[in-house]
Amino acid sequence: MNPLIATLSIGWMAVLMTACGSSVGGDETRAIVSLHAIGNAQMAYASGCGNGGYATSLRVLGEPPPGGTDAYLDPSLTQSEKPEKHGYRFTLSAGAKSKAGPKDCHGHPTDQTFYATATPLKFGGTGTRSFATNQDVTVWQISSSAAPTEPFGAPAYHVQ
Repeated sequence: MNPLIATLSIGWMAVLMTACGSSVGGDETRAIVSLHAIGNAQMAYASGCGNGGYATSLRVLGEPPPGGTDAYLDPSLTQSEKPEKHGYRFTLSAGAKSKAGPKDCHGHPTDQTFYATATPLKFGGTGTRSFATNQDVTVWQISSSAAPTEPFGAPAYHVQ
């Protein structure tokens, strides 16, 4: 994993745990941190290998750029199309009204926007909130088994 992305992810976890205290379950906090990591990985990918476009799958973010050794995202989130981690399932797809972007440095297609989600594997057990983010890299939450949809807004609200 890119050291900058790892540092940012750890920083976000510390901020969230301090700000949210015991009102946010450990699984939910880790889901938020993982979505921030996905957003940060997408930003790094778009500014490098993505040639301005965003990855179309989490697996693509698991590939290092040519000549590099570090992937954009931790392997725990890139080993499958819908990885499960800390009681949540993660997805990545094109965002609302997305259009195809340029080919990346590996020849993979890209999108102009992205939409990433984290939903509890067992609503009420592993989490009572679902989360989503996009190219704005703000995490939105809703008390539901389904993730907030784009365009983001009520009844969802952004994570403080």
